Amino acid sequence: MTSLSSAQAALDAGSWQVARTAFLAVAEETADPLAYEGLAQAAWWLDEGATCVGSRETAYRRHRELGDSLGAARAATSLAWDSLLFGHGEAVALGWWTRAESLLEVVGMALQGVAMTSVGNVEGGMAKLDASVAAATSGDVVDPMWMGKVCCWLIIVCNRNRDVTRAADWCRRVEAICAERNLAPLFNVCRIQYASVQVARGSWSEAERELTGVIERLSGSQRTSRLEAVVQLGELRRRQGRLDEAESLFTQAEFHPVAISRLARIHLAGGDSASAWTAIRGLLDRLPQNSRVVRADVLYLAVVASQAAGEVEEAQLLADELRLTAELTRTDSLMASALTKPTLGFPLRRSFSRRVTGLQPSITSRSQQMS
Repeated sequence: MTSLSSAQAALDAGSWQVARTAFLAVAEETADPLAYEGLAQAAWWLDEGATCVGSRETAYRRHRELGDSLGAARAATSLAWDSLLFGHGEAVALGWWTRAESLLEVVGMALQGVAMTSVGNVEGGMAKLDASVAAATSGDVVDPMWMGKVCCWLIIVCNRNRDVTRAADWCRRVEAICAERNLAPLFNVCRIQYASVQVARGSWSEAERELTGVIERLSGSQRTSRLEAVVQLGELRRRQGRLDEAESLFTQAEFHPVAISRLARIHLAGGDSASAWTAIRGLLDRLPQNSRVVRADVLYLAVVASQAAGEVEEAQLLADELRLTAELTRTDSLMASALTKPTLGFPLRRSFSRRVTGLQPSITSRSQQMS
């Protein structure tokens, strides 16, 4: 008879298909929630989204029936992530996230680091992410899926802050782990992030090779990472001046924030300032005011687009917000954007208008408390 321990041994060895079969047999015989968790893990690495999510839901119910709130929280946390990954939607993911009360190991610290950088405390947030990734890659996080997530969060934040050297260093580290442990899905995500670094650096032929390879490997997959690769390839095509191809790729990911902003760039360059401003304004409306670093990624373009569309007062407010975020984060890329004066017809004021958010004192004090 197949045992839970032998199924787990197959999972630990990276024998995903063997583990899947073994966990399924144990689950059908015993209804052990750990067997369903193991089955979900094996299905995750095999890119079987329906089996993964369904098994996690069963594991959650069984943990609840047995009174194991920690096990239920673990299953709910995984469901939150996988609901996004396999295209079940943000609302479903948030619903599961609220059911999760806590998470072991270093993952909570990594999530805190992501949140801190998002509101502008880049230095404090990166310190927590560095510590989390160091722990995750040195063996403190046994589960390879959560180890990979912690690493990916750091790389994503590095890219968001334009810290391309740091992102490249961590990409190489994660790639080595992926190759060593046969973690193909994580490898694909890492290659997408690394390709975005190469696009920013101007290594376009290498980036194209990475992105087309990932898109081909993920053909037919439900994973949202394929959409991310499509968006990054679209950005590469835009920079290469292949605008028709870029627009076609961005249209495939019409609701992705990067696709929206890059399409707006294309419209603006083509003289359609009204369409560009409408798209950027809609995107900013979707981004919470306290997600400062995420909003900052589109603020400079928003300033240019609003000015081109004749919205001079709105352009000034957005310029003020960009300057405040730059002063709060002190990152080189944002400071450069805030100091650059686009063709606006007015200088960027140094004073911040409280009409933008009214949050300057509270956010500054919060960032100081978190440091």
